[in-house]
Amino acid sequence: FNIDGVRSSYYHFLPGITDVSDRFTLEGIEAVVVCDCGDARRVGDTCYETITQHPVVINIDHHTSNTQFGSFNYVVEDAS
Repeated sequence: FNIDGVRSSYYHFLPGITDVSDRFTLEGIEAVVVCDCGDARRVGDTCYETITQHPVVINIDHHTSNTQFGSFNYVVEDAS
């Protein structure tokens, strides 16, 4: 599979990488959590179209340029 055009073999060392997908449905999902993305577009085109349809997006990040795109935003700029 590909994640935003990067072949999964690039990430083969990560435990659980075979469980990662950029395709999902929102059926039965209470909230979407996005981590380490200063802008919603950073999740990639496929995921962006899906998450922007969900009413509850939790944005956890540290980038000073964060656009506060979530329903709930926890942005701590001096954290890594």
